[in-house]
Amino acid sequence: MCEKEKNLPSILVVDDEPGIQRALKRILSKKYNTEVVGSGEEALGKLEEKEYDIAIVDLRMPGMDGFQLLRTIKLYRPQTEVIIMSGSASEEKLIEAIQDQAFYFVTKPFQKEVIETLVERCVWTQRLQRQNLAYTTQLERYLDQAKEFQASLLPTQIPPVPGVRCGIRYVPSEVLGGDFYDFYSLSANRVAIVVADVFGHGVVAAMRTGIVKSLFAQAVRDDPSPSSVIHTINRGMNRFGGESPLTLFYGVLDGESMLLRYANAGHPGPLLCRTGGEVESLDSSAPLLGAGIALPKNPEMEVQLARGDSVVLYTDGIVEAVDAEHRWFGLDNLLRTVREHSEQPPQAIADELCRAARLFAAGGLPLDDLTAIVLQFEPPE
Repeated sequence: MCEKEKNLPSILVVDDEPGIQRALKRILSKKYNTEVVGSGEEALGKLEEKEYDIAIVDLRMPGMDGFQLLRTIKLYRPQTEVIIMSGSASEEKLIEAIQDQAFYFVTKPFQKEVIETLVERCVWTQRLQRQNLAYTTQLERYLDQAKEFQASLLPTQIPPVPGVRCGIRYVPSEVLGGDFYDFYSLSANRVAIVVADVFGHGVVAAMRTGIVKSLFAQAVRDDPSPSSVIHTINRGMNRFGGESPLTLFYGVLDGESMLLRYANAGHPGPLLCRTGGEVESLDSSAPLLGAGIALPKNPEMEVQLARGDSVVLYTDGIVEAVDAEHRWFGLDNLLRTVREHSEQPPQAIADELCRAARLFAAGGLPLDDLTAIVLQFEPPE
């Protein structure tokens, strides 16, 4: 077989009438690699050796009939399209052929132009399906690479601050998301923390988390105060004309004074867990960023911490996890989970928050990104 013939679509004709075999061979072999056999059993032998693009199968044959062969082909050679031929076309046969995934049902005697057009259409459909599959496979590979890149933007640990322990848990969704967090060491005792959630999913949201990272790094180097940082990030995101809103929490934690200065721009309120089990939510101090909304001139707030206190930062993927009955995980479940595990190390708390949200949403809607960060001052001995 020459190289040109190797690249031609292949067709297997299965019919016990020699006249039909000769006619189809003569019509199809001009443009396709065409083989003919006289029974379903012979066809199965051929199909064990290779996969054909198209099988043209007579309905009534001795031994294995056309429907039996069609079902076997679809089971073992699902990429092979099957055209059923019959001397009659009852509605029952047509319905059965459709149910068994036949590409088409043609009646005998057939016109040469009908067979040529039908096979050409089938080959075109297969070529389009293969192109779509190749494109989808390539797109999935690109998305996997983008998810890997997005995950690489997220640190696995906080810069060391004496007396402060940290637990981090990030669970990406099946699609590219908009969760982002980062840390920046300001001194031996001070660290800057940002947790953000860009609205939406997909490539655009993922790209804009990279922009937030760049804006954060530059803003902290220029002036790490909470007010300055969120104003800088807001100006940067507003360049997109209000199409990239995000919620953002930014704080500066001082391990020596145990003071947390922060600005919360529409982000879910971090939880402050006091020694002894009391849990409260920190208020927002500004609207969301990147939406063209004016910010307060000084949205900075502060909270004094003590030994044993913890701060739980999270994104809305946890509280908005939805179960099979369309109920949200919600703030109540979040508070209960934090209270039940408040005596555990920060990593265990972060792990449990994400685990509880995923368990709650099992069988429900797909989860958004889940991010939980727990900062804890080491309790007194």
